[in-house]
Amino acid sequence: MKTALDRFTVKGRETSIRVRQERARQRAADLAPVIEEIRGGATTLQAIAKALNARDIPAPRGGHWTPVQVSRLLTYAAAVHDDGPVFEGDALAGPSVTPVEQRARQE
Repeated sequence: MKTALDRFTVKGRETSIRVRQERARQRAADLAPVIEEIRGGATTLQAIAKALNARDIPAPRGGHWTPVQVSRLLTYAAAVHDDGPVFEGDALAGPSVTPVEQRARQE
């Protein structure tokens, strides 16, 4: 039997997910022009990460960019623009939904 506390916990978790997803989408939208410029010469996620680090653009949680973080950023950017993958290449052809949304659909 679910208690009122359980319902609040679930609602709080869902709200937190939505807020974090929106922040990630906003960050992706803010970085989209920079990524487009970098993609002119970078063909891999590693190359994009190196270019972001060279420009001293902090990663989402501070520190340096990694290929995985770039992949997530591009996935969110694709969801923001809703016109398919932002980066097309061997490294990523990104889904149109975020990883968090994929997990939510599985539950």
